Amino acid sequence: TGYTQSVWPAEWHNASCEISVKSPLLIFPAGDPLRNGLRYNSALKNDTVTQAELNELRILVSNLLGNSTEISGYINAMDFALCTYLLSVYRLERLRLVIYQTLKKNN
Repeated sequence: TGYTQSVWPAEWHNASCEISVKSPLLIFPAGDPLRNGLRYNSALKNDTVTQAELNELRILVSNLLGNSTEISGYINAMDFALCTYLLSVYRLERLRLVIYQTLKKNN
C-alpha cells in the first residue's frame, strides 16, 4: 500500500496524514502546463525507466483502479510520468479518505 506506518517512520506517516487532510485535490484540466511539466521533470523522465518497469507500473495502477478494459486502455497509453502522478494522486486521496473517516468516527 505504500503509505502505511509499517513502511514509513511514524513521524512521516503522521505528517503525510496531516498533509492529505489539508491539501487541495491533485487534479488538473486537460492542457494544463502541469501535464507537460511532469514529462520534463528530471525525476520523472521516461528515459530513466525500462519498458518492463513501465509495464509493471501500468499493471499496478490498472489493478488499483479496477482493471477494466476501458481504464486499462487509458493507462496503457500513459507514459511513466503520468502513471507515477496518477499513482501518487490515488495514494494521497486514499490516505485522505482513511484519515477523514478515522477523524469522523472519533468525533
